[in-house]
Amino acid sequence: GDRVRVRLSWQPDWSNGTVTKVRPLEVLKDGTDAPDLFTLVEHKAFAAGDRVRVRRSVAEEWGTGTVTSALPLEVLRDGGAANDSYSRVEYTGERPYKAGDRVRVRNLDSEAWRNGTLAGT
Repeated sequence: GDRVRVRLSWQPDWSNGTVTKVRPLEVLKDGTDAPDLFTLVEHKAFAAGDRVRVRRSVAEEWGTGTVTSALPLEVLRDGGAANDSYSRVEYTGERPYKAGDRVRVRNLDSEAWRNGTLAGT
């Protein structure tokens, strides 16, 4: 499950993906449902605070969350109460939250949203 960036030698742009098999090295490119072989592969690790989208299978809808642990990879899904592991994790490109950010918060799905300011991370 290592995070990597991949491309074929004739393609100019890199894509992000997750290693699914080591021999031969197969990578599931973000946004696809089948692993593939690539000529160029570079390691790219998640870090705590990274904003990601997650799901457990292709049948499940994507949800968003924040990486809470890189090893093992765990994510606190937005609106969730506990960290969890997911088989499919992709960067969203959003920047991590930081102190002073304006946010909407609630403790339970049944509560109304409230506005606030993030005091710390």
